[in-house]
Amino acid sequence: MRVYVLLLGLIIGMWSCEDFLTIRPKSDITEEDLFAKPDGVEDALNGVYAQLGLTDLYGQNMTWGIVDMPTQYFKLNGEQGENRYQTGRFIHDGSSARATYETMWTKMYQAIGYTNNIINALLKKDESSMKYYSIYLGEALGIRAFLHFDLIRLFAPHVERQPDARGIPYVRQWVSKVTPFSTVQEIYVSVLKELKESERLLLKGQENMDEGNDFTNTPQIHFNLYAAQATLARVYWMKGDLDSACIYARKVIESGKFELVEPIEVQNMVAQVINKKECIWGIFNSELSETYGKSFYGIGSIAGGGITTDLTLYPNAVWTDRENLYPTGGSYGNEMRVGWIRNKLGSSDRKSYFMKLLIEDNMEASKPDYGKGNIAGVNLIRLPEMYLIAAEALLEKEPEVALEYFDTFIMSRGLFKFKDQGKVLTLLDIDKERKKEFYGEGQEFYNMKRQMRDVILSASTWQKLTGNEEMYTLLIPDSEFEYRYNDNEENNIDQN
Repeated sequence: MRVYVLLLGLIIGMWSCEDFLTIRPKSDITEEDLFAKPDGVEDALNGVYAQLGLTDLYGQNMTWGIVDMPTQYFKLNGEQGENRYQTGRFIHDGSSARATYETMWTKMYQAIGYTNNIINALLKKDESSMKYYSIYLGEALGIRAFLHFDLIRLFAPHVERQPDARGIPYVRQWVSKVTPFSTVQEIYVSVLKELKESERLLLKGQENMDEGNDFTNTPQIHFNLYAAQATLARVYWMKGDLDSACIYARKVIESGKFELVEPIEVQNMVAQVINKKECIWGIFNSELSETYGKSFYGIGSIAGGGITTDLTLYPNAVWTDRENLYPTGGSYGNEMRVGWIRNKLGSSDRKSYFMKLLIEDNMEASKPDYGKGNIAGVNLIRLPEMYLIAAEALLEKEPEVALEYFDTFIMSRGLFKFKDQGKVLTLLDIDKERKKEFYGEGQEFYNMKRQMRDVILSASTWQKLTGNEEMYTLLIPDSEFEYRYNDNEENNIDQN
């Protein structure tokens, strides 16, 4: 990854969350001052989280905004934006798609750069210098691994099929020289190594914690111990090591720190909020009402004009076959997630379906209800993923245990248990639940990629595309190769 030299590190670029509710710049202090005290380290970490919540990253594009487009959740027709249309049609070399990919790539590496400043500053200090040193360093290492993992999943071939293919740069320093590319397999090795170190440090920090403070008492909006374990489960699942994935998924489930919601809670559980029961890690963001309002209501400004009822302004007509996505009644039970796709403002027009999963019905109230312990933001890892990983991992070795995990999960969504109906659990059943559950969260694409699925485009022609590596690999920006002069590095590979 070429380092963006014009960015003067955290001295200029770092932002922080104040009381997790407002964002303020830290441009008036030096880097040495910033990391001299715990408050400065916490501000720096909060600045990284603020970066991750941007619309270019997990506030939109790294979740439903771009990464969900190839899943065909949305019936794309070009009105949603040319970049989304091209991504949804796997036209990765389209100019609009490439421009968006470059922004995502750049912002991710900027966040990695900020994280590296924190890590390197902490490594220069003694562990005894700060009470929560282990927590700070564990969080930062976990974030760095998490971001590199998502980059390798998006911008490189799948690890099981092409482990020795060119991957991405694994950047650990904020320096003026470029970081060489590593192979896909090498990136996975680095990600796993840092996640395990993150787990070790966070476990140590948690054992030494007493009453905590405002920073440590809000673990769900930090890369916490269980986020490290859940991400390890996700990484092992992606690379095909299901035994290891199951070990970490069970650690999270059996920790007792999280619980599946009741069926009655499903419909609104993540509408602009980090769910207090199921969310393992999420990103604080209090601006989602405006972001989602523009995308799903065609609102220019919520504060300035409220809701428009002009459907011609509605840019994101959701995939309309919701009955097949969320079958309900009869032998299924009462599928509560069907309410995640609702008619806009009570309209009967199918074009007006919108993502109730992400947005409140009444946008006139510009902020959702954050009561009962919920926090405004985006859910990045939730407990259901751990149940489905465990079910898949045990499907052949311990089918009865796999079924127990699966049934426990689907019951929380209002569905009847397979065991009570004498049904045999299959991988297809698990895949269907994944697609239903992670709608809007940017996770279904990765399951499609690991399985190299064929895709039927949700358009009038219903064209079928045969799955291949190029379909499931976003293009690394050309700008990444502009300053690479090492002939031994594969920096001249044609990306066009």
